[in-house]
Amino acid sequence: MSWGLIKACDGEFCVPDKPTHGVLPLTPSLALRVGSPSGRIMRDDLADLNRSMFDCAKEYVFARDLAKCPGIPISHLA
Repeated sequence: MSWGLIKACDGEFCVPDKPTHGVLPLTPSLALRVGSPSGRIMRDDLADLNRSMFDCAKEYVFARDLAKCPGIPISHLA
């Protein structure tokens, strides 16, 4: 199994309580992704990924700053 290191160009990764999508955030802007080449992830793709991870979480997601995680529903930032 190979992993690629992906860097968020604009925004941060959220971390779900239940790992999904073969993504392992290491820092707010770096994550490992299974079967993916190393490279950058643009804001729109990061939003899609964060939204997917949020939707698959059992109870919570966390981040350094959820407001900087595109794709997280605004109603959950309060």
